[in-house]
Amino acid sequence: HFNVDSNGRDANLIDHFFLFEIISGNILQGGAKLFESIVDLDVHLNFSLDKHPALINFDFDFSGSAKTNCDRCGDALEIPISTVQQLIIKFGTETRELDEKIIILSTEETEIDISQYIYEFITFAIPLKKVHEQNSKVNGEKNNNNNSCNKENLKKLKEISSAKEKKDTIDPRWNELLKIKLPE
Repeated sequence: HFNVDSNGRDANLIDHFFLFEIISGNILQGGAKLFESIVDLDVHLNFSLDKHPALINFDFDFSGSAKTNCDRCGDALEIPISTVQQLIIKFGTETRELDEKIIILSTEETEIDISQYIYEFITFAIPLKKVHEQNSKVNGEKNNNNNSCNKENLKKLKEISSAKEKKDTIDPRWNELLKIKLPE
């Protein structure tokens, strides 16, 4: 939570700079990890708070890494996180969100909780598809192979997949039943 001086907004036209370290061990909400697929998170957050009479401008600069498992082979994977975001707080008669980066804060409010925005900024910095790529880090070491995925795991997954496909094939004796049209 950050205090917003509602009585002296005009008097405090000051820039403030903050530095935070965000690690997965302290990102808990109600006892559950917020970043379910992340094994370890180490992100540094530099942000500035620029107060003006009619608004407050937050500039966020995230850098660090997230350790997770590769979606393709299941091995450890380190994903770099680097993103710059902005959040603008304007003052008005009622608190509401105009869009994902602009919030109207009631003049009655004296605090704003930006933790949800920090969580979202980090979440959107992590790709949906988390896979090894060429020159990616594997277990903290740079890997220059064309495909850094674990070849043994990929082979085993392919075997399991083809065995499942064979199991899922329909017994040809039942093919005639597929031709029956049921009333709708």
